[in-house]
Formats: sequence, C-alpha cells, structure tokens
Amino acid sequence: MLLTASSALLFAAFSLASPTLQERAVCNADNLIRCFSASAGPASAYCSSYVTAKTVTIATVTPTTTTRVTVTAAPAAKREAALRRDVVGPRCLSKNGNDDISYPASRITSACSCIGITQATISATATASPVTVTRTTTVTPTATACPTFIRATGLPLAYRQFYTGSGFTETDSNPGNVNPGPSQTTIPRGTPVCDALVACANYAANVARDYYSFQLYRLRSTGVYTCRAYRDRNADPAFFNVPNPDVDVAYGYS
Repeated sequence: MLLTASSALLFAAFSLASPTLQERAVCNADNLIRCFSASAGPASAYCSSYVTAKTVTIATVTPTTTTRVTVTAAPAAKREAALRRDVVGPRCLSKNGNDDISYPASRITSACSCIGITQATISATATASPVTVTRTTTVTPTATACPTFIRATGLPLAYRQFYTGSGFTETDSNPGNVNPGPSQTTIPRGTPVCDALVACANYAANVARDYYSFQLYRLRSTGVYTCRAYRDRNADPAFFNVPNPDVDVAYGYS
C-alpha cells in the first residue's frame, strides 16, 4: 500500500503522540504512587517493613582446604517471607477499606522504590561440610636383585637363577620333580632375601642331598620363606604358574 505525503505526515504525528509507542517512565504517577505520596509517613514505614522482609537469598560456598576433597554443595535456596502485617500501610492500599491488599506485590515494590525505599536482599553464606576422599595406591614390590649364580657350601653344586617374580609359585608338575619327590624347609622371617637364597641352595645340596633345582618364596602374611627343592634340573620359568597373591617374592634356581 502506498502512502501519500499527507498520510505519512499524519502517521508520523500520531506515532509521536501515542503513549503506547513511547518508553514508559519508571515512576508514573498512578493511583498507588499518588497514594504513597499523599501519605508519606505511613507509606515509608509500610515500605520499609514490606521490602526488607520480602526476599532472603542463601548462597553456598565450597570450603577451602589443603587436602584433596570432594564437596557436595547444597543448591542455592531462595524463599519469600510472608507479608508482614505488623506495620499498617496507607488506607488507600485497599479498595474496600479493610486490610486486604488490592495491588500485586510487584506493583507495591515498584511504588516503594519510587519513594526511595528499594527492596533489600539479605545474603547468608552457608559452608558445606568437606568430604575427604582417601585414594589408596597399591605398590607391588619387586624381587631383590640377588646373585644369579649361587655356589653351595660343601658340595661342588652351583645353581643359576631362571625365574624371579611375585604372585606365583612353581608347580610340582615340573621336569625337575622326579623320585624321590620334593624336599621342603622354611627359613625364618626377617632373613635378608639373598641370605635366604644361599640357605636354600645349601639345603638342596647338603640336606636334601644332591637336589639340582629349587624354588624360594616368601609370604606377605607371615614373612616366612619356603624353600622347596627338586631332585632333577628345571630351568623353564613357565612352570611358575600357580597363582598365590600372598607370595611377596619368588625365585627359581637350577
């Protein structure tokens, strides 16, 4: 649709004069503001009571700590207090002359701000209780580096290391287990592991008499060593295949 010059001027003039197309002032002199202005004392007391009891905001903060913690923080809460009636407002607040308020809360708050009393916000800080998380790290000990070649005392027998590890013992179904079967002894806890190996080699050579291979392992639960000797030779580490999580360190010599 085309506008004539006179129509365009008329539309522009109407636009400038129309209140719906202009930005509304913050404090328009409506009935509520005129009421508060006419009753400055009661209105000021009423607004002071109304807006300060209106909103309470609770903030939650995370505590600062030097340890590594996990904190579960409560969500920020916001509540509105009930309208206080211990301070009586201007009679013009009610259209029917009783204590019932005829205006919504947003109108009352806006009108109070127009007479210089703004809505106050009371902030409280809540500190959440810290929760300490314990992180356990399991360290698996490694076998002590002992001589890979041990010569028995007395008899001319020497044993060479073919296995070292933990968590496993040697199966009796190994090539060295021949008649008359394995021979076993224990070595007291607290014995240094390399000394325990020498003691086990001497046991295999001198006590069990000419046993050509042995295994030595220590239990975490007791700290006691087990020396188990076999009659024949076996140098295959694959036969250390019996799982035992209580085995701290284990060695195989032949």
